[in-house]
Amino acid sequence: MGGGSLVGPRTGVNRCVCGAQSMFNGSLPVSRSKAARRIAQAVLAAVMALTGTPSLAQQTPAAGARSGEYLSLDSVKARRPQLDDVQRGMAIEQLISNGAFDEADQLLGAWKPTRADSVVHARLLLGGLRKAQGRHDEAIEILRNLLTSQPKHLRARMELAHALFLKKEDESARHHFELVLGAASNPDLETTVRRFIDAMDQRRSWHFSTYVSIAPSTNFNQGANVKTAKLDGLDFSLDEQNRKQSGIGLMTGVLGGYRLALTDRLDMVVGGGAHIREFKAESFDDIVASAEIGPRYRLSFGDVAAYATVARRWFGGDAYSMVYGGRLHTMLRLSPRDLVNAGGTCVNKEHDALVHLDGWHCGSTLAVDHAIDAAGFIRVLGGFERERTQRAHLDYDGWNAGFGVYREMPFGISVYGQLLYTHRNYEGVYPTSREAREDERIDATAHFTKRDWRIFGLAPMVQYTYTRNLSNIGFHTFDAHSVTTTLTKRF
Repeated sequence: MGGGSLVGPRTGVNRCVCGAQSMFNGSLPVSRSKAARRIAQAVLAAVMALTGTPSLAQQTPAAGARSGEYLSLDSVKARRPQLDDVQRGMAIEQLISNGAFDEADQLLGAWKPTRADSVVHARLLLGGLRKAQGRHDEAIEILRNLLTSQPKHLRARMELAHALFLKKEDESARHHFELVLGAASNPDLETTVRRFIDAMDQRRSWHFSTYVSIAPSTNFNQGANVKTAKLDGLDFSLDEQNRKQSGIGLMTGVLGGYRLALTDRLDMVVGGGAHIREFKAESFDDIVASAEIGPRYRLSFGDVAAYATVARRWFGGDAYSMVYGGRLHTMLRLSPRDLVNAGGTCVNKEHDALVHLDGWHCGSTLAVDHAIDAAGFIRVLGGFERERTQRAHLDYDGWNAGFGVYREMPFGISVYGQLLYTHRNYEGVYPTSREAREDERIDATAHFTKRDWRIFGLAPMVQYTYTRNLSNIGFHTFDAHSVTTTLTKRF
């Protein structure tokens, strides 16, 4: 979800409106038998309870019906002309739970809700009915449109997550399941969602994705704002590589991985990818190919992994560097609302030409997400880093801290904003200067996604970033504005 990210059970009764099918194993054919009806009704009641939807007994019945009275199919037909919005919604719920899809469809088609909340309920029921009928594309479209105007609607989000799960669109499903989990106030709902997420992790041993982004920038090489710099009273001219360059870049990449299950909890994971950034000036083209392998151990509340990593970089068409080392990562869910991602990396760097940059780099990262409700979360960021090279004035220690906010809003707009502060202290005295270099950097980022504009099942996302680096060494001070346009599944 920008800046880092967001995010079950076996398929069970496939005839209910709900996402709580995970609580049942096996499949159940459509049946009008008493036992089948009771199971379907239990599942429907479960999802309503899990998502905080009032039970039928808690809703106000229409005139002529006693509070909490069960409506049989015959009684629904007999009372159809007299049903008000609340009673009609109750009746449709029961029809769907009984597998009477045609009758539910007829009742929905003839429903002209008079209350705003009934309009929302009718759309929710239609999405649930289409899902129960196996018409997943229609269900997803209906439920996405509902969340466009009602982003905090927990049950609609659960229904959408389950429809995406059934269609095996796992990246999108995980996004919504994570938001549901963050808003869970019911332990049963937490358990149900966790099982769905586990199921997605287990049912696919490989993953593959690609991306293409257009990225205009006022300073894509993060070069100095000036053409000359004064150091210790002397004027120095900066070459093209170190001066501010603006232009439009094209970023493309491929990512893939394979998971080999060694035990119920232990996996061996292999992953890799290639990232390409191209500009009109070929001397700034940048290509990175990387790979990693290592074990991942899955806990009941997260996972921990250790990987051996290697990366090869080409810059301006020439071989630039080789990096190899190790990476640790852990994801821990401290509570339904709190998710922690932490990691550390240590690598050795070898350069083809700029051998004075050879050395090592170690860093750590921490991101803590706290859910606000079913439509957003706040994020706290932090980290440390240390780099050593062949030149003391290039060696540094640094730290960073920041925060971010993700919010899905009405009109189909999702926003993620992040502010990150980084401080670096360099070791040796900078050449032609009388002091060591010290930098302060601010990165401000905003992601905007239009959830109701869909292109091949993806939503357009625009990311704006402003970077400002202040340094006591003049030509290391710079600023940059950049915009990246891409498509995302996480919506």
